[in-house]
Amino acid sequence: MSELATLGIDLAKSVFQIHGVDENGVVLVRRQLRRSQLLAFFQQLPRCLVGIEACAGAHDWGRRLEEIGHDVRLMPRNPGTAPSKGRRGSAKRRPNGPFGAGSQRDALTRQTTTSHQGT
Repeated sequence: MSELATLGIDLAKSVFQIHGVDENGVVLVRRQLRRSQLLAFFQQLPRCLVGIEACAGAHDWGRRLEEIGHDVRLMPRNPGTAPSKGRRGSAKRRPNGPFGAGSQRDALTRQTTTSHQGT
């Protein structure tokens, strides 16, 4: 079995989306975790690159994940993820949609990100 290389987290109020791939892009992890389960899940994983969309809670989670040995990158919010006014957008466009974690993980390889170190 391949080793997990890159993980994306879509932070929410209580349920987080996790999406992880190996170095070849094969999906190894795709699941939901409650806030109380997140650190225990990451403690079981080997060191990997973790992408999180920058928000108020992302800095705290970034510090916690770095304390247990992961390499965390905070990324600016994509303006295209704002929910549409009036009617609800599709699941892919909603910020809390099921595809958010995969988008965070994809963004790690597409753009320059800010390392969490030094904050």
